[in-house]
Amino acid sequence: MDSFTRADLFFAVTTGAVVLITVCVVIALGYVIRILHETRSLIELVRKEGELLSADLSHLRMNVTTQGFKWAFVLGFLRKIWSRRTARKKNKQQVD
Repeated sequence: MDSFTRADLFFAVTTGAVVLITVCVVIALGYVIRILHETRSLIELVRKEGELLSADLSHLRMNVTTQGFKWAFVLGFLRKIWSRRTARKKNKQQVD
């Protein structure tokens, strides 16, 4: 086999390997981008829920300091959180 044929064979195999590796990297980057997008959505959801929880706790704290500790405030607080969770589940089921 002469050296020119060996060089052609080497470049053909190398080109195929580079194309295959490039396709694999592009597919992997697509998955990474999807994961990052889902992570961003999850972070936004956690941020919103954290703000709502903070507002609820400050409202509970204000009621406890002004009117003293009553179980009605605690039960109302828990009922409010529970109703928000069930409403979110119902909305999610309606979307699906």
